[in-house]
Amino acid sequence: MNSDFPIFVWKNFKFVEDFKKNELITIVLDNKKKNHTIGPGIGGGSFKITEGSIEFFENLYLKFFNSAIEFFGNLKILPDNSKMCWSYSSNNVDYGPGAIHNHIRTSTINSVYYLNVPNSATEDNGSIQFFLKDQTLSYRPNNFDLVMFPNYLDHKINYLNDSEYRISINMEIKCEENAEELFKR
Repeated sequence: MNSDFPIFVWKNFKFVEDFKKNELITIVLDNKKKNHTIGPGIGGGSFKITEGSIEFFENLYLKFFNSAIEFFGNLKILPDNSKMCWSYSSNNVDYGPGAIHNHIRTSTINSVYYLNVPNSATEDNGSIQFFLKDQTLSYRPNNFDLVMFPNYLDHKINYLNDSEYRISINMEIKCEENAEELFKR
């Protein structure tokens, strides 16, 4: 990755066997039907994972949390830190415009785990795009990658031209430490 961007990638962060992956995809899409707040049939927006295989998502969060501690050292976790996993799931017909956003109001450390990335995805198709000052960086994730970045880093999800769902799981840590200082270490 570009060294100007405070982004860290763990390849194959949490491998999932195909039969389990297919079950998890179904669970995520069922949660989308139940918890997506924008409206039925309207893509875009994240939604909470609240039902089905919660243990998998709890363990995924715990692994992310422990990896962040190992990476940054001890963190002073704020009392309102949430261990909730969110998903953004889209394909060529279930997609909302990829708005540029950041996570300043909800986290210090942000991460995205990629449960499913269609083979057709490229740096322009189904990727995540980061913005820093006058620079942009597109990253085409692979299945099971974990991408970790600071709360202030603007980013968006690029349109995916594929009928298969691209499924990402967002997790956050809210701590007393300043994100800019943490990611300079």
